[in-house]
Amino acid sequence: MNNDILVNKDHPLPEDFIPENIVLLDNPYYQSFIPNTPLRVSDVVSFAFQNLKEDAKKEGYELWIDSGYRTRYYQEEVLKYYLKEMGESAYEKVALPGTSEHETGLAIDCATVIDGKYIDELTDDLPVTKWLHANCHHYGFILRYPKDKVEITGYNYEPWHLRYVGKELAKYLTENNLTLDEYHLNRGITR
Repeated sequence: MNNDILVNKDHPLPEDFIPENIVLLDNPYYQSFIPNTPLRVSDVVSFAFQNLKEDAKKEGYELWIDSGYRTRYYQEEVLKYYLKEMGESAYEKVALPGTSEHETGLAIDCATVIDGKYIDELTDDLPVTKWLHANCHHYGFILRYPKDKVEITGYNYEPWHLRYVGKELAKYLTENNLTLDEYHLNRGITR
């Protein structure tokens, strides 16, 4: 699987898609939507995030992965939960099964701990969020759903959602203020 794979509402994964090299993660705060479902990501994501986490710690920030790889079934459960909580607006927050980047093992939702409190959805007013957005590309991650690109990505701004694309592409996208969607459109892959 290529790290630059485009997965969105218009580019679903094949029904039988199962990513390779998925590894277990440790997060003592993690709570799954489905009991006894471990936290997992691609091995390249795990390695890159560990480096990011260590450097964040040097700056005084504590980062965790709160959500990583999801099976199609798991994504269905996440969608059901948010539909119950939010109604139809859940479709702007949660991808349909088969169209979620989490199913690739390359997407993560970041969380932090501040003054002993676990915060599973980062917000712009947190210094850790600013640091994360300014530095994630050095580790191969991009902010996948930026505030100013909602019409392009099709999803509301998610300051906690990062996508691993590799250092070279992350640097390119960041320097050119492009989303992964725009990158693929520029390469001739249509929505």
